[in-house]
Order: sequence, then C-alpha cells, then structure tokens
Amino acid sequence: MAAAAVSKGCASCIAYPHEVIRTRLREEGTKYKSFVQTARLVFREEGYLAFYRGLFAQLIRQIPNTAIVLSTYELIVYLLEDSPQSQAQSSPGTLQALKCKKLSPKVNAQPQPHQQGQGWIFKRKMSLNC
Repeated sequence: MAAAAVSKGCASCIAYPHEVIRTRLREEGTKYKSFVQTARLVFREEGYLAFYRGLFAQLIRQIPNTAIVLSTYELIVYLLEDSPQSQAQSSPGTLQALKCKKLSPKVNAQPQPHQQGQGWIFKRKMSLNC
C-alpha cells in the first residue's frame, strides 16, 4: 500500500497543473479561451504555485482511493489463483484462463455415474488453447 501511496502522490504532483487548467477552462464567461493561453495567464497573474493550489485536498482524497483499489485487485488475484488441488488435476485455473482468454470445453468420453445414482453425466474438462 505504501508503494501505491507514493506512486499516486508522484502522479498527482505531475498531473495536477493539468487539472487546474482544465477546471479553469470549464468556467463559463471567463477570460480563459485555450489550454496554452490559460496556462500562461495563470502563471503570469498568480505565479507558479497557483498550479498546485488544492493539491493537498486532492492527495487526501486520491491516495486512500488508490490504496483501496490496488488492495482489492491484489485480493481478487489471490482468490483467483490456482489452488494446489486444481494444479494436480491439470485443469487450468481461473486466473490462467482469464489471462489466456481462450477456453474450449472438452467432454470426457467415459460417462460417470451421477453422485445420487440417477442417470449418467459426462465430466467436462476445460483446456486452454493459448
């Protein structure tokens, strides 16, 4: 999570001047006409620090958000990883199937009796066509 916080902090510091200019351009009936003209005007009238006004509030909002998103992603990847049992059965894991994006079902030719003794079922094995 610390890596997510540092990376989002760096990205926000680099991209925040763009956000300031974009916000100023959205204001209707103002003196701001184009991106470059707005950047020059803000720099001349308010100085370099005007591009970073409001950055602290942005960081307070974005850093926890990014940490939560990356933690959720890591949890989902962990939950979708292959378990030792599924690797022993040589069937592809869910994560591997998602990475490959190609699953083709193959029906086992030998019928297996149903668990409750009612009829026959065919086992389906999924194989990857990567």
